[in-house]
Amino acid sequence: MKVGLSILLLLLCIIFSTINSKPLSLPISPKNNWKNERDLNQHINKFPVNSHSKDVYSIQMHGDPIEIRSIIYAGGIPQEVIIDSGSIQLVIPSSVCSRCHQEEPYYHPSASMKYIECSSKHCNAPNYCFFFSEAKRSVCGNQVHYLDNTLIRTVLVQDKIKFDKDMEDVVNTFGAIIDQEGGHNLNYGIMGM
Repeated sequence: MKVGLSILLLLLCIIFSTINSKPLSLPISPKNNWKNERDLNQHINKFPVNSHSKDVYSIQMHGDPIEIRSIIYAGGIPQEVIIDSGSIQLVIPSSVCSRCHQEEPYYHPSASMKYIECSSKHCNAPNYCFFFSEAKRSVCGNQVHYLDNTLIRTVLVQDKIKFDKDMEDVVNTFGAIIDQEGGHNLNYGIMGM
């Protein structure tokens, strides 16, 4: 049921952003007690766009039905990401990526950033251990292949993430892109669902 409502919410976002041709903000709430579409619409309309309360924030999405994008903050730096329903990882271009083609600013680690160690529970298949010169030791990495033959290599890190500049930071694990080859140039980071 929750998956169905999530899909409905995403479809509503796509439809409304196409019809109105302007950005759409949807509230993010920890409660999902909608029995039907009317209840969902009442919930969406209950909060003004971009209103902020203790447990409700909005995330602004823009683009077109093929490519929906949003802004997230990684290590305190705004990053534009594609919302990708075909993957489950968050990957963003890092300042050490010499072949990345996204617009700056690239992700630059905050003072609280930690590399995922090879012995960590987060470093399991398909992740792998490799020597990363920036860390001066072996850390956990990942390779992601996309259908257009694009290959990105990431180093897995834990750093501060938030979906709105006014939210409090949360620590999350994600891939900082350190290399890209083949396929099309990535213009944005990718946030898998």
